[in-house]
Amino acid sequence: PFIEINQITASLPVDSVLIEFQKYEPLNLDNLLPNTKASEKYMAFILKPSGQIDVVDLGRADVIDNKIQEALFETQQGYDSVNARWKEVRKIVLNPLAAATVGSKQLFISPDAELHRVPFTLLRDQNTNKILGDAIEFHLLTSGRELLGLTKKMELKSERLLVVANPDFNSTDRAIENTKTESETKTSNNTNRSRN
Repeated sequence: PFIEINQITASLPVDSVLIEFQKYEPLNLDNLLPNTKASEKYMAFILKPSGQIDVVDLGRADVIDNKIQEALFETQQGYDSVNARWKEVRKIVLNPLAAATVGSKQLFISPDAELHRVPFTLLRDQNTNKILGDAIEFHLLTSGRELLGLTKKMELKSERLLVVANPDFNSTDRAIENTKTESETKTSNNTNRSRN
């Protein structure tokens, strides 16, 4: 079914934004000519609870994809330069979104293409160098549509709170003793019946 923007914004917590990344091929009249093709690009659509939408052009997709692949390769190889590679990824993917996401404590992210391979929660803050996942709550989505069901689950989870106070850690021993007593009583009764 068709999902309207106001349905998604109604599902966004007040301290959050939805970021939908999209890899696309720009429409250009030159593309209509033989043997011509525009370079693919990445774009980020940022939806806020107020309904405001910011669109950020992240630039050429091949540049971003190469940076991600380099960072992944160095991570697998255990190179010392791996943090620097992921810093470059953060710089070209997240830094351009800073103004549109300032103040947000939760980021609902729907990646596209190679961006699916980016460990967003493990990237580091450009100012404090702390892991982003320690300061911001990330939720990875397949699409903005998924947000509708996710927020309902989050609400149910917050409502189901189990509090265990003053537990009796000897209760297991008592249960065992009670079981033994019941077993002994049944055995005794069965023996008496046999005698009778």
